[in-house]
Amino acid sequence: MDRLARQRAATYRFWREDAESRPGGAWAQLGGVQLHTTGLAQRQWNGAFLTAPTDLAAVLPQVAGWFAARDKPWGLLVPAELDVVPPGLEHALDQPVMLRDLDELPDLPPVRTRPDAPAADVALVQAEAFGDELDVSLSFVTPTLLPDMRPPQRTITTYDGDDPTGCATVAFLDGVAGVFGVAVREPWRRRGLGAALTAECLRLAVAAGCDLAFLNPSRMAHGMYGALGFRDALPFRIWIPE
Repeated sequence: MDRLARQRAATYRFWREDAESRPGGAWAQLGGVQLHTTGLAQRQWNGAFLTAPTDLAAVLPQVAGWFAARDKPWGLLVPAELDVVPPGLEHALDQPVMLRDLDELPDLPPVRTRPDAPAADVALVQAEAFGDELDVSLSFVTPTLLPDMRPPQRTITTYDGDDPTGCATVAFLDGVAGVFGVAVREPWRRRGLGAALTAECLRLAVAAGCDLAFLNPSRMAHGMYGALGFRDALPFRIWIPE
């Protein structure tokens, strides 16, 4: 299996197991489409992946019905290599993907982190960094910090005194590490903290036996990840109901 195929498989597994582990979560497979919901109302935490060529004209009404029954918005993520235009959906944006082999790690000094930070601190960082409401971030973050959360993952948080300043999560997926939610609060940006958090995630990934890492960069952070050795791969194309 090539690197991109491993990234795709790891992404599908991440959202399957994440949904299974949440109190209101659920997932299903309809033909070549994997559906998931976290149980939360935001579109970015509910979606469907085209995992294999399938008759979308027949399957998409079933997908729409599955999400309608749960009163959740959704989008269809199509791997760019499949070059598919789903009928009845509108292209919204592309989700970038970057990959990095873990044969060598970034030459950055370790940063002091707390792997046991309370959910309120992690949610505060993510809410400020990503522009979400604090209660929404807290609802998303809290289940991920439970010891039996699937897939296996670690969330690390940095502090300045008692103030949480940054956080990141790394999930371990069949030798592939997914790096998610790298976030730094505004007063502590432009100090290399995002890079240091990412590098620490990569060290944890190697310790867990991973040899490949991936992430979905924001436009603002793309250059930082490139400097850490990540390289662009084919994106997911996101389509939403018209």
